Amino acid sequence: MPDYQTEAERLNALKKILGITQYDLADALEMKQGSVSLILNGKRSISREKLKALLKVYNVNPAWVLLGIGNPLIADSNQTSSEITIPNDPSDKD
Repeated sequence: MPDYQTEAERLNALKKILGITQYDLADALEMKQGSVSLILNGKRSISREKLKALLKVYNVNPAWVLLGIGNPLIADSNQTSSEITIPNDPSDKD
């Protein structure tokens, strides 16, 4: 798998992996397409809340989305979203 450098690149790759459109992503995240476009173009980061929604709907690995660590999808479908830890983004200034 290519080395995606940014969150936006990884989210665009996820669309291809999952075979979904920007519209599908916006619908799953309960967001307007314009807001999703900003995320996919790297002008805005995905919120933790929306990252959790991606995990719930598509079984996406949050560590891969944020940091590029691991695989894009969580292989163990028996693992619930409450068992997954979303890593801190090193760019967060909290």
